[in-house]
Amino acid sequence: MKRYAVLNNDSQVVNIIVASSLDVAEMVSSSYCVLVPLATFVDIGYTYADGTFTAPVVVETPAEETPA
Repeated sequence: MKRYAVLNNDSQVVNIIVASSLDVAEMVSSSYCVLVPLATFVDIGYTYADGTFTAPVVVETPAEETPA
């Protein structure tokens, strides 16, 4: 069994499933799927383009200061 990333129309990973083939993955998810290579970490929210998965950019917001 192999892992497949389920992509939405914006090429964003919306799920990760295990299936016997790409055809089965796309049939059960009713979506476009991409094989996730063995040593590759992918999570929901990543994007896929040109054969590469990219982690989302996390923007940190400074914590508000609490008056003493």
